[in-house]
Amino acid sequence: MNIGAIVQEGKRVVPGELLVRFEGTREDQRITQAKQQLQVRQGELVSLIERHTQQVESEKLNLAEAKSEAEKAHRKAAQPAELVPNVEYQKLVKQRELADKRVEQQTRRAEISELLRTSQKRRLEMAVQRLSRMVDSAQADIDRLTIRAPSSGIAIIGTAFNGEKFDVGVSAQPNHVVVELVDDTELEVHGVVREGQAAQIEVGQLVRMTAEAAGGLEFTGSIVFIANSVRRKSRFVEEMVRDFRVALDRRPEGLTLGVSVQAMIEINRAEHSIALPHDAILYRNGVPGAITRDGWQRIRLGSRSNGKVIVTNGLTEGDEVQI
Repeated sequence: MNIGAIVQEGKRVVPGELLVRFEGTREDQRITQAKQQLQVRQGELVSLIERHTQQVESEKLNLAEAKSEAEKAHRKAAQPAELVPNVEYQKLVKQRELADKRVEQQTRRAEISELLRTSQKRRLEMAVQRLSRMVDSAQADIDRLTIRAPSSGIAIIGTAFNGEKFDVGVSAQPNHVVVELVDDTELEVHGVVREGQAAQIEVGQLVRMTAEAAGGLEFTGSIVFIANSVRRKSRFVEEMVRDFRVALDRRPEGLTLGVSVQAMIEINRAEHSIALPHDAILYRNGVPGAITRDGWQRIRLGSRSNGKVIVTNGLTEGDEVQI
């Protein structure tokens, strides 16, 4: 499915905010058609109600006129028969009967018209309800294609098979991580170590880290995870590495998500040892030594770490060495 909308990389989102929406052409067409049909039916219903209102008022007026005519006919026919010629009196009686029938017809017509109006209105209301359900159903289908943030965090855009970041119009396949929501309230460091050095690291080892991009910020942590298997460092680098994660002892101020750090893992500790910087070691005929107050002194070297070398023999505590 193609991506129709996607959150901006690195944006801090809140619950309910859009992360990604996939295009659903069929669903979009269905909801558009349903909405158009719904608008037509709603317009027809409004027009029908207005027309019915006019008809009701017209029927009330006609009935009122018929009743008024009937009252007049009743008053005329109520005269004593001996005061009106026989032919005229019969005419008045007939007019009274016709007026009563007209009132009865108008009343019956109003009742039938009301039933017809109720039927017409009910039919349109059912059509509006049916189309409303269709719109809701189509909207629900579209909503299922829209992924919203379940919690606050920072949005990280995933990559496709070719290594490019997902974007609008890009096709996503099953099992792709299109957007990842990161909780940055607690940070950890992800790193890799060469395959040949992986055997020297263990969970719990101290890690000293420096973030040059954050002004040389220094902080510490400990290893909390080491991958069981090795992998290629990248698609273009054949060097095999093993992943590890470091939990920070504390989050230093100024450290943000995505900052690169240099990590130094403490695999052994040599306390009460003498160590010299590399620059303080002078070799004579391939033999290491150091310049002391008594001159060049031969020394024996041990392990190296962090630009320094442990001196296992040749120097004692308190000796001064030229650097």
